[in-house]
Amino acid sequence: RRTVAIEPFLLFMSKPKKIIHFVRHAESEWNAGNARLGRDPIIFDAPITEKGRSQALALKEQLSSQEYDLIIVSPLTRALQTCTIVFEELLKTKKAKVLVTPMVRERLTGSDDIGRLGSVLQIDFPHFVFEDLEQVWWYYEANENQPVPTMNDLQQLFLSKPFREPSRLLKSRVKSLKEWLMSLPEERIVVVSHGDLLRVLTGRWLDNAELFEFDVSLEIEDDDSGSESDAE
Repeated sequence: RRTVAIEPFLLFMSKPKKIIHFVRHAESEWNAGNARLGRDPIIFDAPITEKGRSQALALKEQLSSQEYDLIIVSPLTRALQTCTIVFEELLKTKKAKVLVTPMVRERLTGSDDIGRLGSVLQIDFPHFVFEDLEQVWWYYEANENQPVPTMNDLQQLFLSKPFREPSRLLKSRVKSLKEWLMSLPEERIVVVSHGDLLRVLTGRWLDNAELFEFDVSLEIEDDDSGSESDAE
């Protein structure tokens, strides 16, 4: 019997391609308010608008035949609502694993990036699991000599003296995110996230409820000049 040797590179090529899709959340009340007023409308953890719901439904139709093994979603309300609409069937049937993680939250630059406690989110989104979230899972300027502030404390602090997450921390988080995504065993992954984070990861701005197929060879975007406060 003749034995045919298989070169290692052929074995590598036969491995299924890892598919990673990114979805930016649908239009939020903050997006609409910022466009109308030209400034932060002060809407903490803003929900999506009716226009945003229509955008999410259109994306749901676009992805009706797409299957995923893993859904990763930001704990911010606008992302959770978008995910709930777009992936309604996968969430109901539990055909895909679902992970809520602040690793894909937005860079904190506005009031809408200040989130809510996991216990509060659990009431509004019972089909997600929030038990692994820290009490404060969004960015704040921590002081080791002071206790962890409450959600209300951080809201009042932002109102009195708005603060922003440094871009270097976002870039570091995005680098870790890319490495983590590539290490996951699932081959078909979708991530529901935000404008600034996705800009750094993909090198371009995504519209609300836009789908982007990630090129795993992309380098992390270093230019911070393109950051826009209304693109959250």
